[in-house]
Amino acid sequence: MVNQANEAARGLDKLKAEYSAKLPGRLSEILSTWQAIQVEGWQVTKARQIHAACHDLAGTGQTFGYPGITEDARRLEQCLNQVFDGGEPANAAQLAELDAAIQTLMAVDPAQTRQSAPVASKLAATPSTTAPGAATHEPERQRWQTSSATGIAVEPLSTLPIYIVDDDAAFADYMTMQLALQGYDARAVYSLADLDQQLATSPEAPGAIIMDVIFPGAITGGIDLINHYRESQILKAPVIFMSGSDSFDTRLEIVRAGGEAFFVKPFDINVVLEKLEMLVGETNPDPLRILLLDDDDIALGVFCEVLEQVGLVTRGITDPTQVIEDVLEFQPDLVILDMNMPEVNGMEVAKILRQHDSCCDLPLLFLSSETDPAVRAAALNIGVDDFLTKSVSHRYLISAVANRAQRARATTAKMSRDSLTHLLVHNEIKKQLADELSLAVRHKRNLCYLILDLDNFKVTNDTYGHLTGDHVIKSLASLLRRSFRRSDVLGRYGGEEFVVIMPETTAEDAVLVLDRVRKEFSEISHRSEIGDETFFATFSAGVSCFPDFQDINSIQTSADRALYDAKATGRNRICLATP
Repeated sequence: MVNQANEAARGLDKLKAEYSAKLPGRLSEILSTWQAIQVEGWQVTKARQIHAACHDLAGTGQTFGYPGITEDARRLEQCLNQVFDGGEPANAAQLAELDAAIQTLMAVDPAQTRQSAPVASKLAATPSTTAPGAATHEPERQRWQTSSATGIAVEPLSTLPIYIVDDDAAFADYMTMQLALQGYDARAVYSLADLDQQLATSPEAPGAIIMDVIFPGAITGGIDLINHYRESQILKAPVIFMSGSDSFDTRLEIVRAGGEAFFVKPFDINVVLEKLEMLVGETNPDPLRILLLDDDDIALGVFCEVLEQVGLVTRGITDPTQVIEDVLEFQPDLVILDMNMPEVNGMEVAKILRQHDSCCDLPLLFLSSETDPAVRAAALNIGVDDFLTKSVSHRYLISAVANRAQRARATTAKMSRDSLTHLLVHNEIKKQLADELSLAVRHKRNLCYLILDLDNFKVTNDTYGHLTGDHVIKSLASLLRRSFRRSDVLGRYGGEEFVVIMPETTAEDAVLVLDRVRKEFSEISHRSEIGDETFFATFSAGVSCFPDFQDINSIQTSADRALYDAKATGRNRICLATP
């Protein structure tokens, strides 16, 4: 079974070949239409045909490897806009300017393309190979399905369809293939009427729409349709607009239509993917997690039920001696403590949590019948975030808990995540590894530690520029988020190094999943900020597992050694550490 990524990659190559084959004919149509105008005199209808053709070429030329086509077609399009804006037939000077622009466009050699071959690059040091101990076959599953081989289920950011709406079929198909490479259910739509039909007949609401602005006979057709959908409450999904026109008026109309983003053709597909990931990811966030400690079973059950009814995930415990273990395992965003409990009171539990490295910053909230102001003050002095009475209304309880938990999560994310990739930073990775290893030891279960390093990354920066290097890093981070489970820990260790911690996973399963990611990443194309060259990148990885290695130092050291072996034996491969 050929996987989705391979099919999409082959589809992209086919689209590029088809575009190159059709380009001479498209240029010939523009020239013949212009020659008709020269013979018959100025005709707005024919001029509009040239304008539409240039608009399409300006948007797609660079995408398919012809930056000269994009530049020259845009210049011709702008010349025509000046004539149309005047409301009169083109004068002699304008006709001469148009003729010069068309001759320049016709001078482009369609046989010359700056598109790199799929494996041609200084970065492709070796073909994709699998290291000893790594997987040797492709798991037959989508990223979000459960593999029969590994039993590991991975959720995508969104399984809802993403519609790419553009009357330029080649460009719409290209965008569809690029999104398919990233695991999205992307669907190309070539007209506004077809989108109407798709939305009317599809059993699923769209996850997002990527919409062109200009359609035949409708300069703002895409915007107008989205406005209609919004007014009729047909559409609630986010919309990303795209166009070859970058006027203020266009941007204003897009803002008024509720567009979430706007990209001017030609654009870097990775930038669109980043925006799409942010938009659809927000529709499927991890719910807030609340841990409650109370010796009263009845009260505990009531509070858990109240919070769960509004979508919070709760865990109720009655034994205070288990609170640290439950915090480490459940990973709550906030802990609610009862003040008065036999043997150990809430104040003492709070102090214990504040002294523990993994719990010291965790938001704490007291929920008790205690009314003594001195006791409340003492609680606040040890870092308890709030003190609520058990008689508080359910509405206020929900508001107090949800708001504090959400703020805590946002603050934690800002402090513990890398600004470029939004993955965990170095110190947070070590903390998470310590917590996960502690749980693995306690419950006698497997744990795998994966370290990845982009191959020849200095060459990438030196050859294509540091901005391009950042895009490669973000592309890998994006793929990692879509390829691993929510229970897995993802981090950027520094520079071009990444880490994945996989709880309850065997070495065989970890290598199997990681090898799939390695292959998919090697098939993602990247575009240079310098010269618009397209290239491909790879990574190498080392894998170390518990119980083969028993402590943090040995797990990390052995994974580093395995990564070094992967680099030394040819790169673009995975090596498994052995005791």
